[in-house]
Amino acid sequence: MVNTSIKDFIPKIISVEQAKDTGMAMVFICLLVTYFGNKLQYSGFAILLLLINMAWPSFYKPIAKIWFALSVILEL
Repeated sequence: MVNTSIKDFIPKIISVEQAKDTGMAMVFICLLVTYFGNKLQYSGFAILLLLINMAWPSFYKPIAKIWFALSVILEL
């Protein structure tokens, strides 16, 4: 049995490019919810997330750590 904790799956360093990719994924998710869920308020949220992604991509670094940890867990 391998003794691993959740900390083993969280990446230590997130690059700016990974943070940008995560930001774009969050924008895309909001746009999908807007389109398929008929929730127009999410389109404004998507625009806000896009502006943050363009001006300050490092904002998404904590979210990117979780996002990439989930991708590693799903690979197992």
